[in-house]
Amino acid sequence: MEDIWKLAAEAAFVIPCCVRDLRKKSIPRWYFALGGAGAGLLFILDPPGAAGLPALVYALMPGVFLLLCAAATGQKIGFGDGIFFLLLGLMVRDGTGMLLLLCLALLFSAAFSGVLLAAGRVKTGTKLPFLPFAGAAAAVLLACGGLPR
Repeated sequence: MEDIWKLAAEAAFVIPCCVRDLRKKSIPRWYFALGGAGAGLLFILDPPGAAGLPALVYALMPGVFLLLCAAATGQKIGFGDGIFFLLLGLMVRDGTGMLLLLCLALLFSAAFSGVLLAAGRVKTGTKLPFLPFAGAAAAVLLACGGLPR
């Protein structure tokens, strides 16, 4: 499958999730249902094959990590963030790229939170949406040549 169609499918999932998380600090289940349908369609149209399965499992690890963190912290990190990364991992199928995306999103989130804390605009317990940072990280990676494949 051509990369432009995969990129379009990924953007069609990432952008609405980021905007909704920024505005409402939650993602409706039907967004994930549509994202899952898109990931399933990409999986059918471009199956990974036996050689691609380890890479697919590796691509799912950031989502699994976020889900475990959500469970361990009593949802200080939302389950939606983990589900988002799982579905995006199914679409991207690149473990290194997904790990880079997660690390960059965490870095952006930490830097932004530090600035807000230093400026006195937020307190320690303030909740910030995470997916806009993931969207910004994806945009930076795309501008730098895209996710490694």
